[in-house]
Amino acid sequence: TFSNSAINCDDTPIRRNSGAIDKAVT
Repeated sequence: TFSNSAINCDDTPIRRNSGAIDKAVT
């Protein structure tokens, strides 16, 4: 999900949480 953090962030609430973390990591 690291590469798709931006996409996941707009995908679902759960993905949004993961996306926020991925954005912080990346």
